[in-house]
Amino acid sequence: MIRLTGITKSFGDKQVLRDINMTVETGEILVVLGPSGSGKSTLLRCINFLERPNAGVIESGGRVIDAKTATARDILFLRNQTAMVFQQFNLFANLTAVGNVMLGLTDVKAMKKRVARELSLQLLEKVGLSDKSGFYPGQLSGGQQQRVAIARALAMKPDVLLLDEPTSALDPELIEDVLECIEKVAEDVNSMIIVTHELGFARSVADKIVFIDEGVILEETEASQFFLSPATQRAGEFLKNSLRRYINPADTLLQI
Repeated sequence: MIRLTGITKSFGDKQVLRDINMTVETGEILVVLGPSGSGKSTLLRCINFLERPNAGVIESGGRVIDAKTATARDILFLRNQTAMVFQQFNLFANLTAVGNVMLGLTDVKAMKKRVARELSLQLLEKVGLSDKSGFYPGQLSGGQQQRVAIARALAMKPDVLLLDEPTSALDPELIEDVLECIEKVAEDVNSMIIVTHELGFARSVADKIVFIDEGVILEETEASQFFLSPATQRAGEFLKNSLRRYINPADTLLQI
């Protein structure tokens, strides 16, 4: 479980997040939706202090961490509770696929290389890349690189897996493979928070939807309820503008 209370974040004079209150229960998949520039990616980065919030509290793993007073030890604790999958993969070009997955196990968890390699190969098999373990990132497609990044995140056994637009850097024909991979590995983590524009995927995988606009959470509700009957006019407009290419209009009630 991870709980955010009163999280705010500004860059200079621009306030990006405003009093964010959100809870992700153990075993829950939460998808964050909203228009571009609404603060979705910043929200993910604040959860593990890649961006330090200006104010607010994060509760995870039985520890309550205040953004204003968090120590280096507090931040390390949060990062051990979470793992991030980025838009741009962020693989090390000089390491093979298995080497990228192994790195956190040997350098952070001090695992013996033989054991780390065995676990990494198992994870690459899980994401459908057992035959690419010796390939370097430059030899892999974008979708394959993203699946390596997912395996690398899973290797750390996070309580919460954070995925920031995991398909945004991919060619359209590669997106489906990565989305199927995410659905497959969902059983291997306690909870997920996913930022995505892929609304069909969001509808199929999410337990709960958070809809954010201009740094404010406008809705936090069950996924089925959100897609069938959003509670706010802004969310309804967002769905009407975005949803038609993913879902048959007959399946949804967008009478706002």
